[in-house]
Amino acid sequence: MQYEQYMKIAIEEAKESKNTGNKGFGAVIVKEGRIIAKAHDNTKQTNDPSSHAEMNAIRLAAKELGPDLNGCTLICTCEPCPMCAAAAIWANIDAVAYGASIEETIRLGRKRINLPLKELNKISPHKIKIAEGVSKKNVWSCTSKKF
Repeated sequence: MQYEQYMKIAIEEAKESKNTGNKGFGAVIVKEGRIIAKAHDNTKQTNDPSSHAEMNAIRLAAKELGPDLNGCTLICTCEPCPMCAAAAIWANIDAVAYGASIEETIRLGRKRINLPLKELNKISPHKIKIAEGVSKKNVWSCTSKKF
């Protein structure tokens, strides 16, 4: 799969997030080359602390495909937090591709729980393929700004 083409869409979602006063995360879910869902974080608008980009994309994809997202890939601008990673696992998503890691975003001053997807994946009942650093240079444009 060409993660970079989908990461461009995730980055556009992240920019929309920033434009609406949120934190600047974006996500896309793809199955068999078709975009099933795209979303950004919108906690400011929803007053819901779980309204992360990945959670919003998973919710949208599940509305279309049902709760089992087997065969889907989640592409997100930053490594999913533990909540979002667990949701991807429970949804049976096959693969996750991300740009900036949790550790990198922490170094930029973001408040994140430092539990990498790889660590959660090791102890989970469903194993996810992981692609790191996808389009990382382009992701910095929406990630590295002051929050």
